[in-house]
Amino acid sequence: MGHGVGLAPHGTWITVWATAARRALSTPGPAGGLAAPPNSPHIPSGSGHVSPPAWPQPGDGPTAPSPAAAFPRAGPRHRPRPLARNAPGGPSPTPCARRLWLPLLQLFKGRPRHVPRGRAMERLEVTETFAGIALPGHLHTKESLQFATTFPFRDTDVVIVTYPKSGTTWMQEILTLLYSRGDALPAKTIPNWERAPWLEQIHFRGALRDTAAHRLITSHLPARVLAPLLQRSKAKVIYVARNPKDVVVSFYYFHRLAKFLPDPVSFDAFLQQFLEGTVHYGSWFDHVKGWLGQRQLLDIFYVTYEELHQDLRGTAQRLSTFLGCPLGPETLEALEQHCSFAAMRDNAMANYTLIPREIMDHSQGRFMRKGVVGDWRDHFSPLQNALFNRVYQEEMRDVDLSVHWSMV
Repeated sequence: MGHGVGLAPHGTWITVWATAARRALSTPGPAGGLAAPPNSPHIPSGSGHVSPPAWPQPGDGPTAPSPAAAFPRAGPRHRPRPLARNAPGGPSPTPCARRLWLPLLQLFKGRPRHVPRGRAMERLEVTETFAGIALPGHLHTKESLQFATTFPFRDTDVVIVTYPKSGTTWMQEILTLLYSRGDALPAKTIPNWERAPWLEQIHFRGALRDTAAHRLITSHLPARVLAPLLQRSKAKVIYVARNPKDVVVSFYYFHRLAKFLPDPVSFDAFLQQFLEGTVHYGSWFDHVKGWLGQRQLLDIFYVTYEELHQDLRGTAQRLSTFLGCPLGPETLEALEQHCSFAAMRDNAMANYTLIPREIMDHSQGRFMRKGVVGDWRDHFSPLQNALFNRVYQEEMRDVDLSVHWSMV
């Protein structure tokens, strides 16, 4: 049942509550904008005055607050104007695209104001252990992880699965453009964690577009946890992987940026943890091998970061066939333009610059750093390279990879 051309090889981490954004639309804010929910997490200190209640849990349902309407830099200066018909950003949305995206677009109207940070800083130092894997407690709780293990997938769901820093955001953007028929407006006005929320994270229930014809869902969970659930449905799975040497370099820099991940100390120390599988999100080797083992069990499309980099157009065409989603010339042109690294790096809905620096400190680097293949060569010493190659050969010796990454 597997599709694609085999493996050779993110991610992202913050999710929002759409329900509170919907409520906030009716509340006037300063300068004709909107007031934000009173205890929105991930919000830096500002002019609000409401004392925040307790941190929301997955079971809080529709009453849980959302930071979606209170991002500090999501005002008109950062919000692009709607695209005209046949504008360079893409064609006007088809009726299908309108049904999929316009309800979400309504959630992000207006200019939000700053509100108190509330308890957003809680659990930054917490680590949740789940299925033997360490996960950041800022984004995961026992309840959210338990919910993920019982989630009822639908036959029409499309699930992006990756190990962190393997091309998650890239695939979220590609699918957004495919399903909007090339209209870039959703990708430029709705944060990617709203368009394709993370199944295992705290705010998944509130962010999921439950009425969408094709629900886009993202996950970093291993196959041994998630695959049994997916096997009960006909949901389509897209697995993106990347050269593990580039993954470890990118993941190291992300640890320096993200305050909810441990201090990596040094690249050498982090590399050793990565090879041992003791970093957050577990072993890259186990993750890739586990999902490769689902070829005959799931309707799954394998693709690598390197393929996206080398042939975005061809990969998009294969994805279109796999998903049964028409891909006309206008859509393909818009997809290539919007899903270039430069366009995504400058898109606030995908580059995580909306997240307060107390959570992601962009003074330490960009979420989208380089977007290249082979960056590991500028970081690995000859000794580190020899060690990595030895571990890779031991771990992957019984794995049938159609594409082999350059290890030299």
